[in-house]
Amino acid sequence: MKQPTLHTQRLTLRLFMLEDAPDVQRLAGDYGVASTALLIPHPYTDGLAEEWIGTHQPGFETGELAVFAAVHRAEGYLVGAASLGIEREHDRAELGYWIGRPYWNRGYATEAVRAIIPYGFRVLGLNRIRGSHFPRNPASGRVMQKAGMRYEGCLRQHVKKWGRYEDLMVYGVLREDAVLSAGMTIQPPAEPSYAPRIPIAYRVAGRGSCMQRIIDWNELWKAIHVSSPERLEKERDPAARWDRRAAAYQRATRDEKKATEQELGVLDIRPGETVLDMGAGTGRLAVPIAGIAAHVTALDPSGGMLSILRERMAENGRENYSCVRMRWEDVEIGRDIERHDVAVAAFSLGFYDLGAALQKLDAAARRAVYLYWHAGEWRSPEEMALYRTVFGEEGARQKGYPDYIYAVNILHDAGIYANVRIYHAIWDTAFDSIDEAARNWAEMHSPDREDLGPIVEYFSRALQKDASGKYVQRAVRSTAAIWWTKEGG
Repeated sequence: MKQPTLHTQRLTLRLFMLEDAPDVQRLAGDYGVASTALLIPHPYTDGLAEEWIGTHQPGFETGELAVFAAVHRAEGYLVGAASLGIEREHDRAELGYWIGRPYWNRGYATEAVRAIIPYGFRVLGLNRIRGSHFPRNPASGRVMQKAGMRYEGCLRQHVKKWGRYEDLMVYGVLREDAVLSAGMTIQPPAEPSYAPRIPIAYRVAGRGSCMQRIIDWNELWKAIHVSSPERLEKERDPAARWDRRAAAYQRATRDEKKATEQELGVLDIRPGETVLDMGAGTGRLAVPIAGIAAHVTALDPSGGMLSILRERMAENGRENYSCVRMRWEDVEIGRDIERHDVAVAAFSLGFYDLGAALQKLDAAARRAVYLYWHAGEWRSPEEMALYRTVFGEEGARQKGYPDYIYAVNILHDAGIYANVRIYHAIWDTAFDSIDEAARNWAEMHSPDREDLGPIVEYFSRALQKDASGKYVQRAVRSTAAIWWTKEGG
């Protein structure tokens, strides 16, 4: 049985290979790393790394060990290690981890531990995971606290490290009280498409009626976000993704009017105000807003989408706008864009750290912020049936994002008590033929697909021919408008 691979936002946790030995010797052999880990020797002599790596797969096969190389997901270099030493008789494990000195203070240890704990409970069937650190290394204790482990006490002079007796600060977590919202996907060797659902357990602390927050909505959002390779791929290079799809998106929305009118009906934009449209795309909202506001800033990572936006602005005689081609995550308010009177984000909230994105939107607006997001499933029931036919149940789920209630609760946790209006948005899409509709859908959602049969069959049922000879699809999607105003707004 081969050890699976875990994925987090920035790390791949995989089986060590012999090729990793030089990096292990270099990183773990650092005095600062070795001095805080009970079992790492110093000096770290030649051959020790290979010997250590050679124990991992046999240990996994006997159910005694699960050791993961923590590798930077984008760049592929070794960051550190995380492990579980398993006592199957008692369904418990000892947590271990180390991070190379060049990568300290970047949150990698916490990210790895937050992945390995739910893996231990969900996949290995453990009941308890414990960990410990020397009192002179409090940073290790903070890692375990952030991963949901509880401090359980101090074992005085419990071990000897390099001839010196050391206390151990002990932490533990049980399956029943673990908060499994860590941000992890598992890739079993036999089923690489498997992405687990991440449950959440919660408890109320304190006495009487005093209740602390029982769900961290932003962490839960992150956990769901990284459970989908599709979402992570979007986030890695959104510009390239939307550049490839810009023409198809324009064809799909060129005749849409009703949904845009519904969104504009919620907005309160006053003459003389400036508006930031974050994730402006092809200008579906930015163009009509430019007819009301003094100036519109259209921000989007895709040059292809912004090129179409410029064409639409020109067609409507609008010059009171500017384009900023950037990812929202990279924007600094005051450096890249100035504060605007109103900030708008329509269906552009697919970020890993939604809390940070929303806080930045709030900081970007002087008077008000308006968001639009789906309520319930991210497409209409009829549209979701097509996604499930093409991608399967799990694949369809991974295409979308959690619904509006996450954003509302993340805002609430930040002290922003937003207004919410749920309505049925009507999206009309027109094509010259059924085949054009099918090809356009495939270009948007499954560019490499060769068999368009199920898609053609769907549009044969879904499209209605209007008086002009166009084939029109009408989709009704449950939508949430979320907005809040600043003091004095």
